[in-house]
Amino acid sequence: MNKLVATGVGLALLLLAAAFVGQHWQGNALSGYLAERDLARSLPAQQQLEAYRGESLHIRAASLSEDQAFVAYIAQALESANLPGLQGDVSSVADLLAERSRPLNLDVSAVLGNDGAVLASSGPLLARGSRPSIEPLLDLADSRDAPALTVLLLGNQAVLVSLNSMQRGGSFDGYLLAGVVIGSAVLDSL
Repeated sequence: MNKLVATGVGLALLLLAAAFVGQHWQGNALSGYLAERDLARSLPAQQQLEAYRGESLHIRAASLSEDQAFVAYIAQALESANLPGLQGDVSSVADLLAERSRPLNLDVSAVLGNDGAVLASSGPLLARGSRPSIEPLLDLADSRDAPALTVLLLGNQAVLVSLNSMQRGGSFDGYLLAGVVIGSAVLDSL
């Protein structure tokens, strides 16, 4: 009889252990499935958020580049830079860029010439005379068919930038580069 009870208890323990292992395996499978499903659902939302961020940046930059008074002031202040021996009023343009960028939450803004060289900048991320790697965006910025967006490494920071053509009365007056520093989590998702 003791042998029968011991066998019954052993069998019960074996069934209990098998049920525990089965439930553990099923729980892991279910949690893996749920994680994949949630990731699949969140990826389109993440992509839409990134697209919104780029469009938002483009719209904020366009609010500056399409402001005729802003463009006229910059063109006039920098016009003398094209004359021999004159530098233009770069400091007032840099001050205006910084002043107008703050309410738009722009981390960097700069005026670029036809060749893509920085003429004036709102801060230290873009030095005057530097040439950020934006050549492929110049034609896109001129066409205005789509936002001219890219990610640049400025200093040690990744910056999402929009490049917009500045025009006054139909004549071209350069480009406005506007950007926001992006965090490593956003950069990893791109």
